[in-house]
Parts: sequence; C-alpha cells; structure tokens
Amino acid sequence: MKNIKSIYASFCIAFIIFSCVACNSYTAPKEAAVEPLKGTLVSSGDDLMLENQKVSFALSLSTGNITVTEKQTGRIWKSNPEKGYEDPYAAGISKTNLFSQLVVAYKTETKGMQTTNSYASCVSRKSVAFFSEDSALRVEYTFREGFVIPVRYTLTDSGFAMEILYDRITEDDGVQISTIELLPYFGLADEQCNGYFLIPDGSGALINFNNGKTDAESVNIPVYGRDLALPYDIETTRNESVRLPMFGMKRDDGACIVSVKEGVGEAYITASVSGKSTAFNTASFKAVYRAMENLSVLNGSLGTAGLVLYSAQSPTDLSAFCVEYEFLDGYNLDYNSIAAVYREKLIKEGLLKKSDDEAALYVDLYGGVLKEKSFAGFPYTGIEPLTTYEQAIKVLESLSEKGANRLVAGYRCGSKSYFEQTLETDLSPVKALGGKKEFKHLIEYASKNDISLFFHSDFYSFLKSGNGGSKFSASIKTLDLAAAKIYPKKINTNIPDTSAKPLYLLASENFDKATQIIKDSARKNKIDGIYIGDIGSSIAGNYAVGGQKRTSAISNLTEAVSGIDNNIMISAPNLYLWQYAKQITNLPMTSSRYSVYDCEVPFLQMLLKGSVPYSGAEMNLSNVSDDAFLLSISYASNIHYALMHEKASALQNTDLYNYYGLSDVKIEQATVQFKEFERYYDLIKGSFIQGWYKNSDVLQTDFSNGISVFTNLSYSPVSTSFGELAARSYTLLRDGAVILTGGEKS
Repeated sequence: MKNIKSIYASFCIAFIIFSCVACNSYTAPKEAAVEPLKGTLVSSGDDLMLENQKVSFALSLSTGNITVTEKQTGRIWKSNPEKGYEDPYAAGISKTNLFSQLVVAYKTETKGMQTTNSYASCVSRKSVAFFSEDSALRVEYTFREGFVIPVRYTLTDSGFAMEILYDRITEDDGVQISTIELLPYFGLADEQCNGYFLIPDGSGALINFNNGKTDAESVNIPVYGRDLALPYDIETTRNESVRLPMFGMKRDDGACIVSVKEGVGEAYITASVSGKSTAFNTASFKAVYRAMENLSVLNGSLGTAGLVLYSAQSPTDLSAFCVEYEFLDGYNLDYNSIAAVYREKLIKEGLLKKSDDEAALYVDLYGGVLKEKSFAGFPYTGIEPLTTYEQAIKVLESLSEKGANRLVAGYRCGSKSYFEQTLETDLSPVKALGGKKEFKHLIEYASKNDISLFFHSDFYSFLKSGNGGSKFSASIKTLDLAAAKIYPKKINTNIPDTSAKPLYLLASENFDKATQIIKDSARKNKIDGIYIGDIGSSIAGNYAVGGQKRTSAISNLTEAVSGIDNNIMISAPNLYLWQYAKQITNLPMTSSRYSVYDCEVPFLQMLLKGSVPYSGAEMNLSNVSDDAFLLSISYASNIHYALMHEKASALQNTDLYNYYGLSDVKIEQATVQFKEFERYYDLIKGSFIQGWYKNSDVLQTDFSNGISVFTNLSYSPVSTSFGELAARSYTLLRDGAVILTGGEKS
C-alpha cells in the first residue's frame, strides 16, 4: 500500500510540475526593437530637481530618496526617513524597506518566492543609475537578483507622478517579478503625526494614525475587487470592495490624494499602522507585474514534504504602471477636503457631471425562479412565477396609490436567457410570466406613468453555454489554463459550495458581441432601460495564452457599455462605469469593517451626490437593515426595496431561498419611508455633500445649499446646540434654525 501511495504521489507531483512548465513555457511574440530611452546620465553633484508653480521635487543621487515641498504652505513630504535604523520596531527586511522606493516580490527556479527592496539590492551596492530627461527624472534600479526596474518621475499640475516603465523591465533567465510596491513610506507618518488614511473600501473607511491596532491584519486589498480568475484566500465574512483607484492621506494639517493613472486593474492598496512592523503608519499601491499562484502538492500527505511550486503567467500586457501624488491647497484639511478635490477632478475628467436630482423609490421586482417540480410523478425543472408582468403592474400601481409618485423599477429574473441559464443577453419575455402581450403592457404602463423601468441583464456570468457564452472557447481562463469556475457561497459560512453548479465568466474579448446582442434584443422588445448587474463591480482578467489581463478587460468593458444606447442602471459600479449610469443602485453603505479600521465614512456618496442618482442595497435584504433608513437620510441615499407578488414560501427549494425578505407585504413600509424621505430630499436636491462628521452615534451631513442634517442612530436622546435630538431621529437646520424633523417614530 505504501508503494501505491508513493507512486500516486510521484505521479501527482510530476503532473503538476509538467503543468507549471507548460504555463511558464509561453513566449510572447517578438516585437520590434525598442528604441533606447533618452536622457543624460548624472553620476555626481547635488540632488536632481524638478520644479513648477505648485511644488519643488528633489531626488537624492546617493539614496534615491525624494523630497517634495509644497510652495504655498511650505509643507514637506518625504519618501524615506533619514534615521530609519533607529526604528524600535523594524527588523529584518522591514529595516531596509524603510530606505527603499521599491519593494519587489519575485520568484526564482531554486528558491521560490522571495522579497527584496531597492535599498538592500541596489542602493547599498551602488547599482542605481540616474538620468535627467526633458521635464522628467529617471532612475534605473539594477537588482542583484537579476532584474532591472526603471522608474520615471514627472511633475503634474498638483504634485508629481511615479511611473514604473514595464516595457523596459528586464529579467535574467529563471527570475520572474511578481509584484512591485511603490514608495511604501511616503509621507513619513510617524508616531508623532496626527491624521489618518482614507481607504475607499465599500462606502469608505478611515485608519487613524497610531491607533494601537497592531494585532489587526494589515490592509492588502485589490482595487476594483479581486480578480475572480486568480486564487484567493477563503473569506468567511462578506466583504465590500474598493471601487476607486485611489486613497487619501491626512497628515497633520495637510492632505494628499494618491491615485493610479495607468494599470488600475493590477493595483492593490496596502496599509498598516505604526508599531506593527515599523514606527510609521503606511499606505501605498502595489502593482501586479506578473500574476502567480503557489501550488502545495498534496499538502504533506502520502509521505510527501508538502512541495510548493509556482504557476506563473507572462508579464502584464501594460507598458507602464503610474501613480499620481496630488497635494491639496490650504490648511486644516480632512477627508471632506479630499472628497471635494477628488469630485472636481472626476468632473473635470468627464467621469462625473453635475445634474439635478429628485427623490425616487427604487424597487427590484423579481419575476421568477427555476424550481424542481413534478407532473404525473415525473420530476422536471420549471419556472416558478414570483411576479408576472401583469403582477408587476399591480405592485407598481399599489406603490403609486400609496404615495410613491416617482419610481425607479428594476425587473430581475424575468428574461428568456435568465431561465435558460445562459448569458442574460436575450431579454425577450417568457410565456410563464405572461408572454409578449403582457410584457408589452408592462412597458407601456411604465412609460405612461413616468416610471423608470430597467430590465436586468447579466452578460458576464453563465451556467450553460449559449448566447455567445461558451464554457470552453469564450470564458476566462485561470493560471493553469482551465476555465475559471465561480461557486456560490454558503449562506452560513460564506465558503464556496463546490457541490453546486459553478458559474463561468465571459472573457472581455467578447463583451462587444454580448452588448450588441443586448441592444438588438432591447430594440426588438421595445425596451428602453437596461439594468446591468454584477459586471459593474466585478472584473477578471483572462489568463489564457495571449488573453487580456484585467486593465485591458476594464477597457473592453468600458468600450462595450459606452456603446449601449439605452438608459442604463448599474448595480454598485466601479468608477470606470459611473459616467454611463443614468441610475446607480446597491451602492455600499458600509466598508468591509476590517479590524484595523476606525470609522466608516460615506465617501462614495460624497462624490456622487448631485451628479448621479443612487440608492443603497434593498432595505429588506440588507445587512444594515436596522439603521438603513437613518443612514439613507445621512448619506442622501434613495430608498430601495426588493419585492415580489407571491408569498415567501414560493422561494423554498430554489436558488433564491435566502431572499426571505422578499414579499409584497413590504409595500406599505416602503411607501411610508419613501414619502418621509422625499419630504427631506426636496430640501437638499441638486446640492452635493459638503461635509460629513460622526460624533459617537450622531451623524452630521452638511450640504452645499446651506442645509445640515443631524441623525441620531442611538436609542437614547442626545443634547445638541439646537436642542434635544430624539432617539432614532433626524433634524434639518438652515442658518441654525430647525426646518424639519423626522425619524422612526414620525
């Protein structure tokens, strides 16, 4: 028996080694020779300088350290400490990281994954070259491990940019770079500094400097959510994701916005607090140059030693990875200042535009679900109607009659391709829900009554091949070149249920074709509004040979969505889709609530208010349902409910079994809350959020039209400067005078 186990183990190891070799054997097509970079080599003299009206930028020829001085305020921002060796917490590589501009993870054939930095491997060996270019400075780091990484610095109107020249990176045979972290200690927020990092995780979160949470796990989260084609650690909690390629830093009375300009799909935000590994609070971007996966062979079972191999793809298809550091004017800056500057930046770049807005009740109507049934003793899978097209009209009529005079309705689980379990691109009606005639009646009813009606389309994930989606030829591939499989999460543990049927994801090269089918179907069925689902907040690279990585996938998605002529509602979209959204729904109202966080802030809402109408998640399905209404007041977020005509018992033994909050009995609650919200929103419509503050359980939101709202989340009254704020209530003020009160008991 031992021999059999040994043979089996050897076979498994050999198979995986062969697979890894196959994954690593890909050679990119030969490209034309790249012209040498221009610039003058500088080997001695004073610091290299760049300067404009905003900042002066100094680059040390001896260390590679940078020093940036704001001309208006005199504030100084440095990349590295001068006396890092005195750090009481730093040990091992953390000590030399303090002096580094780059921290690099790489793989060798003999040692597996390793980490090094630009100080230990380059500066200390004097293997750094400095070049002066036209309006730029370039640094070339030659690492003793066998790779060269060139970096270029340029000035911007409000700061500077740091660019890793991907297309100029060289690697010795057997050496493969995985990730590169940029300026990990920029800002030098030590134990004497006051301030915090603003992380756009979910709605937004703050990490206070020196918060003492040294036992908490450091932040290491991918921008725009994790790449579903890559391996990941199992998460037992339901986390939000980062929907913006930026983070903010408040240091004493100054502030800085750090954002990715190129390579957003391959970026991670990292953050840690002082006392954990060094005396500094740190936040930075980490770039994925080459995706890798470690493979533990048999995990030490069957007599093996737990051999670890690495499966690696070809490097990124990008030419560069660029991060911009923007310094805010003025004094006593905070996250409100960061929001204001970033909002104007997005408007200037065309990703947002100012617009008028009105309160609306957002409702998701669930059409039907597949269910195991029987006929004459024979089992079959059939459609279980939850809200037929005619019943949808009845629900909308009921809402209108009860006072919801402005409705934004999303009709889900009701198209032909949804029930076929293929890509949801064919939006044609189905007979089980009423057929073409009743479908047309629903559209006409909505149009006649000024109801914004959107039909759900998921052109990203599918269970079965069809409608342009194929498990084999059109789906994304993982690093081992197999089709990526996405399993549903178990409701009690959030762990993937591998006993269920997996979803497959459409490769981005096919997005254009998918959206063309959607447009054709919408035209054929007289559909005006398209409700885009999960693809708005989730995007994956394709790791097939020659496949397009995540940044290219984002470009493909943006181009595909921009070609949809219909009005579009998008569920919880990442930044790159904001400009195409007529409505945004399911916007997160919380962060991932990691232990290292100190406070949640409505950063997304501060950017969107006054530009794109939005709502949070369905209140009757939300994990913050107790506070959902009061948070909607504070966040200026429209009321959102999920409804169906049938009773909840219809969901038993279906894939929607955990949507137990679905019911038309919520109509009364939805309309009562909407009418109160509308009364409040009429006073702040057209304005944007100018400031948001939290003092224990009292939230204060200041709007640009001079109105402030104070919201009390606690179950006890609170004394304020304008009088007592009742438990679970809110009060609006203008010029210090109360103009409106309300709450759970109003």
